[in-house]
Amino acid sequence: MKNYQNIIIVFILTFSIYSCELVNVTDIEAQDVLTEETAITDQIGAELALAGTYSTLNDGNLAVTGINIYPFYIDTDPKGSSNGYSTNNVDSENGTIALVYSSYYNLINRANYVINIVPELEDNLFEPGKKNHIVAEAKFLRSVMSLYLLRRFGQFWDLESPYGIVLREKQASTLEVLPRSSVQASYDFILSDLDYAIENLPASNVSYHANKFAAKGLKSRVLLYMGKFSEAATLANDVILNSGFTLENTFAEVFENEFNSSEVLFSNIHSDTEYNGTSVGWWLYLSLSEYYVNFATSQGDTRLDIVNFEHPTRGYLNGKAPFFFDGATNYYLRLPEVYLIYAEALARSNGSLIDVAAAVNTVRNRAGLLNTTASTREELIEAIRVEKFLELVAEEQEPWFDLVRYADLDGFDISTIKPLVTSKNQYILPIPFNSVTTSNNVVEQNPGY
Repeated sequence: MKNYQNIIIVFILTFSIYSCELVNVTDIEAQDVLTEETAITDQIGAELALAGTYSTLNDGNLAVTGINIYPFYIDTDPKGSSNGYSTNNVDSENGTIALVYSSYYNLINRANYVINIVPELEDNLFEPGKKNHIVAEAKFLRSVMSLYLLRRFGQFWDLESPYGIVLREKQASTLEVLPRSSVQASYDFILSDLDYAIENLPASNVSYHANKFAAKGLKSRVLLYMGKFSEAATLANDVILNSGFTLENTFAEVFENEFNSSEVLFSNIHSDTEYNGTSVGWWLYLSLSEYYVNFATSQGDTRLDIVNFEHPTRGYLNGKAPFFFDGATNYYLRLPEVYLIYAEALARSNGSLIDVAAAVNTVRNRAGLLNTTASTREELIEAIRVEKFLELVAEEQEPWFDLVRYADLDGFDISTIKPLVTSKNQYILPIPFNSVTTSNNVVEQNPGY
């Protein structure tokens, strides 16, 4: 495990040198040159290629550049962010979304290289079980990026919508043009990858490697999005009871321990001493939104002082982010979210309200708060949304995707929070202009853009 971790860190440090220079407005970068050094021919080569895929999680376009789009959501308000995001009216020619969109597909392309090549190699080139394990890690990474693409650029809340994502199953040696798949087909693709990961990954509790329970946790989120509430509740409860991941004693300890936290099911790994392309002073740049600060204050939320801490010379800064050029941990999935997935899925599938409240209170009590006063099913469902907002603020924008789902399921009026959001078209970002035009409109633009 230690050697494998070192391989990933070496890739991270190498990748950081050039990651900020990669600019590509199509959805992928072609991998049409494989040298003897980069071709996968055995287990060592497969592990190196997989480590290279992990290192792409530290691409600045997935982190630093990507945070420019955060005002599109509700919890953060980056300084220097471009116009159009805060009003959810983003121009499809905006360069930032092109970089983010491309970076998701670049990681998928790297994962596909492993997924497609490794199964073709002889079994005797691998330790027993290692071949499927490596493919499972790559499929897990592909599922993460596919889900992120779907919820940022696709109508993820509507299973009948044709506006899913471009699904890429093969590594690209040319800039092959493929149409978008439906939302249902996109989810089916993601679930297939996660099911393979669940079947073939170990039940470790190391956050920076794909593992069985991270895959189960992510699948429970997908099932929640799809409205399969009973299945989501069962799977989330399995993670809570059997994963070996545990809540930290305090909220602050999560961000002190970063990717080594006992409750982080999946995150990137980074060096604490070398600039790796993911930080660039997030603590200053990724500031909290006025809406979040005011709302958390009105709720008397104890987490506010940790998330929005006061620096002696720079004012209020984001306490979930690192300082200066330390590497940044991206929290793709934490155990408190799984508790709240379980609570919501149980509530929406007519489960025990006592168990629903208990799951919510587990998260609240760890934050130093009293038990929820919500008692009816409707009150608890809303309390869960609020709790996820306060717990997961400034991480992966889950509170926004909750708002979209609640608007669809319960008629929640998003304009009460973002007054200029008056259309479902504003829930998601446009497909980058060049990805549409260079495909001769084979890749269809989102409605309203």
